[in-house]
Amino acid sequence: MYVRNKQQSNSQEYGTESVAEIRARNGRCYLKIVHFLNMVNYNIANTISFKYT
Repeated sequence: MYVRNKQQSNSQEYGTESVAEIRARNGRCYLKIVHFLNMVNYNIANTISFKYT
């Protein structure tokens, strides 16, 4: 809490840091979602091809 208030006192520094943090967090979430969807699609394709062969 103290660190956040200290960063807010210098608005320019806080802005750049918060944007960088948000971008990094969104990038990680996006990669997790893409990886999860790829795994789901792979599993669906495997089950369909296994059923109909």
